[in-house]
Amino acid sequence: MKKIGLYGTGNFAVAIANLLAKNNNTVTIYSHRENLTKQINTTHKSSNAFFDVKISATSNIEAFVKESEYIFIITPSDFFLEAIKKISPYVKENHVVVHGIKGFFINWNGSNFLDKNDISTFSSIVKKNLKTENIAYISGPNLARELLENKPAATLVSSENFNLSKEICMTLSQQNFLALPSENLKEAELCGVLKNIYAIAIGYISHLGMNANGAVISKSLDEMSLIFDLFEYDKKILTSIAGIGDLIATAFSDSSRNASLGKKLAENISIEKILEEKKTYEGIKTIKAIKFLSIKYDLKLPIVDFFYSTIFKNYSEKDFFSKII
Repeated sequence: MKKIGLYGTGNFAVAIANLLAKNNNTVTIYSHRENLTKQINTTHKSSNAFFDVKISATSNIEAFVKESEYIFIITPSDFFLEAIKKISPYVKENHVVVHGIKGFFINWNGSNFLDKNDISTFSSIVKKNLKTENIAYISGPNLARELLENKPAATLVSSENFNLSKEICMTLSQQNFLALPSENLKEAELCGVLKNIYAIAIGYISHLGMNANGAVISKSLDEMSLIFDLFEYDKKILTSIAGIGDLIATAFSDSSRNASLGKKLAENISIEKILEEKKTYEGIKTIKAIKFLSIKYDLKLPIVDFFYSTIFKNYSEKDFFSKII
C-alpha cells in the first residue's frame, strides 16, 4: 500500500485516483480551490465524476506533498508548470513523480523555425525543476469516460528506471486495468504529443468512410516515424498501446477534443469560431511546433502542412485526401 497524492480534479484525474484507491492505496487529491476540496470531502464528486469514498482532498500543498510517497500530476498541459512550481519546495529525492500529460514545453524563439533543443518533454521539466529523478509517465488508450465506467483498458508506464516502471504498475494494475512497464520514456511522451495532430486529421476525414480512415492512419504513422527519426528515438513504440493504440482511441472517440476539432474544420467552421468555445485543443500547439521543426530540418509532413495552413493561415484546401496519400 502506497501513500499517493494526485494533483488534478478533471475526469481523467478522477479515473486514475479511483484506480489507485481500488488497490488499497491511500489517495489524497490536491485542489487550490477550498470550495472544491470541501465538495470532494463531503459529496465525493468533482465536475461530473465521482471519487471513491476512501479518497480525501486537501488545499494544503505542503501537507499534500510531504504526506505522499508518489505524486501523480494529471492536469491540462497549460497548468503543468504551475503544478511543478507549487510542489517544488517540498519534493524530496525519494519522491516518485508520475504524470499523464500529453504535451511539449516549447521555447518559442520568435523565428519561423524551432531547433530540437527548443522542445522539452514534461518529464525533462520535472527532472530540471524537482529534486527527484524518480519520474514516470502513463500513456495509452485511456479515455476517462470508459475508465470511470470500469471498462477494460491498458496503459503503458514509462520510466528510464525500468524497476520503477514495474513498481508503479503494481500500484495501478487490476482486473480491468492492465499497466505495462516500459523504459522508453521520451518515446512514449512523443507518441502522446503527436497523436493529437493525427486525431485531428482522422476526425477531418471521418465522414469519408473507413477506407479513407485506414489510409490516413497509415500516413499518420509514416509521419510520426519521420519525426521519431529526427529525434533519434526507438520507433518500436509506435506499434504499442502508447502509439497506434492511443491514436485509434483518440481519433474515434466521441469525446475526443482533437478529433472533434477535425470534424468541425471539415464542416467549414472557422478556427476563430471553434476557439470561442474556450476548450483546450492540444493538437493546435503541436501542429505549430512540428511545422516549425519541419522547416528547420526539411521534413516532408503533408498532414502537418495541411493543418498548419488551415488553422494558422486560414487557407481553405478541399482536396485533403489526395494530397496526403
